[in-house]
Amino acid sequence: MKGLIAVLAVLVVVGLAFFLYRTPTPPPEMTEAERAQIQAEVMGLSDAWLGIMSEPEGVNCDAGLDLLHPDRTAQLYQGELLNRAEWHDMCVMATGNIARVTMTWTKRDVQVLARDAAAFSGSYSSTWEYLDGSPARHIATSSQIGVAERTPGGWVWTIQAWSDGPSEVVEEG
Repeated sequence: MKGLIAVLAVLVVVGLAFFLYRTPTPPPEMTEAERAQIQAEVMGLSDAWLGIMSEPEGVNCDAGLDLLHPDRTAQLYQGELLNRAEWHDMCVMATGNIARVTMTWTKRDVQVLARDAAAFSGSYSSTWEYLDGSPARHIATSSQIGVAERTPGGWVWTIQAWSDGPSEVVEEG
C-alpha cells in the first residue's frame, strides 16, 4: 500500500510539474500609458532616422548605424536583404553626391507588439539637393515600414524597408 501511495504521489508531482513548466504564463497586459510611452519612443526613433538623413552636411550614414540593431538588422534595398554593415556601405555609396536632404513625416503609425517590439509605418516627403549641380528633386510621398526593438541602449530598427514615389525636378526661382 505504501508503494502505491508513493507511486501516486510521484505521478501527481510529475503531472503538476509538467503542467506548470509546459504551460507558459501569459505576459501581463500593458496599460494604455505603457503603450503610449512605447509609441512615443518609437516615434522618437523615426524622428532620429529622418534626422540622420536631413543633417545640414548631408546624410550621416555613421550615425545611422546607432539606429540599427547591433546584431539583427535586415534592411531591404533594391531587392536585396542587407545586414548592418552592408546598409552602411550602401548608404555611403548612394549618398555620395547628396549635398542636402529635407525630409518631413506626413503620416506615422506605431503598433505595439510587445514591451520590447513595435511595428512602424509612415509616409514622408523629401527634397534632394546634389553636389554635382544636378537640379534638386522633390519626392511628394515615400513610405517606410519597420520593426523596432528595445535594446539596453534604446529603440533601434531590426527590420526596415522603404519605397520612394516618383520624383520631380524642383523649379528654380
